[in-house]
Amino acid sequence: MALEKKALRKCVLQKRRKLSQTIVHRQSDIVFEQLIGLSVYKKARCIMFYAAMPDEVQTDKMMRYALQDGKQICIPYIHDKNGLMDAVFVFDVDQLSKGDFDILTINSHDMEFANPEDIDLMIIPGVAFDTAGYRLGMGAAFYDRFIMRANQAFCLGIALDCQIVNKVPIEEHDCSMDAILTASGLINSKEGKM
Repeated sequence: MALEKKALRKCVLQKRRKLSQTIVHRQSDIVFEQLIGLSVYKKARCIMFYAAMPDEVQTDKMMRYALQDGKQICIPYIHDKNGLMDAVFVFDVDQLSKGDFDILTINSHDMEFANPEDIDLMIIPGVAFDTAGYRLGMGAAFYDRFIMRANQAFCLGIALDCQIVNKVPIEEHDCSMDAILTASGLINSKEGKM
């Protein structure tokens, strides 16, 4: 199983990293427009985003819009390489700076942690997703562990079109998304959750 995941991860990351910034930003803009029209977004009071790497769906515009829309927003805070993650509130997107693992975060003296049970909507990145809602991440299981603590949150994977695959190899601990949003549209992987 680990070898299957590793091979798929390598294949999809190669495709993703070959995309031009123009394509990444065009697809990100389409995902943004679709996101703000979803009822799950409109109903959410607290949304967990992620600070995007250059070859992922860009979330900066989404975070700014959500703040202007009166939403509370938070992003992941990685404690260490062993899979420990929490959520920290973001009050101003311009205050984000590079932290450990070169991931944008809040300065440690400004951190205010969110209670996972208060998060209504999680916007979740991944390396690959399938139409059943399964996600392949980078392999540290940060999100799988966190989702268990934020079990009432709607889990929305967002991805570039090239990240949708036929089947993600899964293990017992792998969590599935409630839906996946790409520039090509919404994949509702759990009927009745939208």
